[in-house]
Amino acid sequence: MRQKNMNKRIIDRYDNTEKPHFHCVNNNPVGRHTGDCVVRAMASFLGWTWKQLYADLYAYGIENGMIPNYCSEFHNYLLCQGFGRKKPEKTCTVKEFLEQYAEPDKTYLVEVQGHLTCITGGQINDTWDCSNRKVKLYWERKDTETRKPFYRVEIHPIEE
Repeated sequence: MRQKNMNKRIIDRYDNTEKPHFHCVNNNPVGRHTGDCVVRAMASFLGWTWKQLYADLYAYGIENGMIPNYCSEFHNYLLCQGFGRKKPEKTCTVKEFLEQYAEPDKTYLVEVQGHLTCITGGQINDTWDCSNRKVKLYWERKDTETRKPFYRVEIHPIEE
């Protein structure tokens, strides 16, 4: 119960009418807000569910003997999916990137210090507004592009 109340407070503190560049989105199936930004952002970027991306990314990590939210590991995963990483031409915040570079028919995965977020539909889609953070790297996908998971992983509920 404590987790649900905490999550509600986190969501309540964002008023999207005051921040048209930000939309509070959490695709974590149990509503967690911390520790899974790589999975949340990449799932949104690829248009998959959180569980699909989690299973595929972790299977990829097992094959390579790496923790999948380690930067070089998810960078390589994206490269294998056909997405090359890019650096902004000049230093900019996520909000400046959104305003100056982002195209409306593309979805972006944006890496900032210690966090990964997704920009789609002209908005930052995340559990918190990271618009003031400096962009380190980004990946882009045309909204018409699709990718499939590498692995066929069956997801079963844990029996108690």
